[in-house]
Amino acid sequence: MGDPTTMLAEIAREKSDYRITAKIVDALGVGIPAANLASLTMTLYVLDAALTVIVATTSILNVGRGLVDVNGNLTLTLAIADNVIVDTSALEEIHVALIEWTYNGGASAGRHNLAFRVRNLAKVV
Repeated sequence: MGDPTTMLAEIAREKSDYRITAKIVDALGVGIPAANLASLTMTLYVLDAALTVIVATTSILNVGRGLVDVNGNLTLTLAIADNVIVDTSALEEIHVALIEWTYNGGASAGRHNLAFRVRNLAKVV
């Protein structure tokens, strides 16, 4: 993950599962295996005026939503509660998964935003 924000092409559907893949890398762009990560967290928020938090900072290092393999490939699975529409009058809104990690025993760190659109589906309760 080079640029600090990546806008994902696929649109998530309101209150539906959504899978994101990315790569956790060091300062040289080399993938960091899960065993070499000291921490890996996600904060999920809406890109609105208030930066409304949907999921407060939580560990995703091979627990819950996250899985990192030996090459640093991250699979992040968002559940239905993660893909809620905050502004119910909008056709879609942008959500951002802020991914933060530390490595080298916590001495080094990286961050990246994964932004994606969530489509407001009529009649979803």
